[in-house]
Amino acid sequence: MVLLADNTGTIISLVLLLAIMALFLRWSKRNIQASAERAKKFSQRTPSERPLAHNLDAPPEIARAEIQMHDLARDLSGQLDSKIAIVTRLLQLAEEQTARLEGAIERAERLGSAPADPAAGEAPRSAKSS
Repeated sequence: MVLLADNTGTIISLVLLLAIMALFLRWSKRNIQASAERAKKFSQRTPSERPLAHNLDAPPEIARAEIQMHDLARDLSGQLDSKIAIVTRLLQLAEEQTARLEGAIERAERLGSAPADPAAGEAPRSAKSS
């Protein structure tokens, strides 16, 4: 009786783990059966019920128009990809320049050659501007 009292927490944990595993197995079985039923229903469709991939028996004018639309879509996609790459690179360059300028401002402030706040006053004048 003492041995059982010492292991009560372990036994309860094992029972809960087994219950969770049983629920998970039941859920998995239902999902697998539902997936198999959907696949079976899809394969039993008649050709008129299936979604059309391409109009292979379409008149030549429609086929040409479809080809032109696909070519245009591919070209536009390529142009967009190129522009995205350019904008990404420009953003990288802007971030690098921003960091460089912030570093220069920080160095100038440490040297005392620029005011701490650019809006607080004018920049120092050079000797040639007199």
